[in-house]
Amino acid sequence: MWMDWNDPDELRRLRDLLAEDPAGQVTVEGSRGPVTDSVEMLVGRLGMPDVGGSYFTFSNENNDLIWGFLAECHRRGWIYKGHDTMPWCARCGTGLSQMELNEGYQDREDPGLTVKFPLLDRTGESLLVWTTTPWTLTSNVAAAVGEKLTYVRVRQGDETYWLGKGTLKQALAGPFEVLEERSGRELVGWRYAGPFDDLPAVRAAFETGTRDEPNRPYEHRVVPW
Repeated sequence: MWMDWNDPDELRRLRDLLAEDPAGQVTVEGSRGPVTDSVEMLVGRLGMPDVGGSYFTFSNENNDLIWGFLAECHRRGWIYKGHDTMPWCARCGTGLSQMELNEGYQDREDPGLTVKFPLLDRTGESLLVWTTTPWTLTSNVAAAVGEKLTYVRVRQGDETYWLGKGTLKQALAGPFEVLEERSGRELVGWRYAGPFDDLPAVRAAFETGTRDEPNRPYEHRVVPW
């Protein structure tokens, strides 16, 4: 369950204890037995498995419960369209987040990560996927390609990769041989093995399928972008 002990009275108790003394010790009944910690730390752990929940973002149960909660709020008339004030950037034409206001802007370099995804139906071949957010790889469900872009199959040593033609010089170091070119449209639908498919949580989530096809296990695929 998303929150096994989702008891409003318990949540109100934690709220009051947090106001009285954030460092005070408190015990709640978790999914694996009693859990004791400071009020502040325990509130920060709400939704974690040991206190009876999960924020596993592509869990159908989590998403259905969240949408169900919003639907109930709408049914009770608690959701409405209104106005609010917010910091605004006239140059960019967009709102500013609290982090932007507190930390400001600065030029910096962030590392990019290139990951190999073995293709399931093309023995010995892999996708090379580039990301600047490697912490999202545990939740990877698809690899996006530009339908009108050109992708190449290259051999480098004992490895064979598929990657964007325009990224060859940045993605590969050392000699390589271009074997084939295809449009991104031709890659759509290819199946591949994800980087963390052996994790129990990932296996369990994929085995449940999707909302549209609940009886068909989910598979990593190349999708158009």
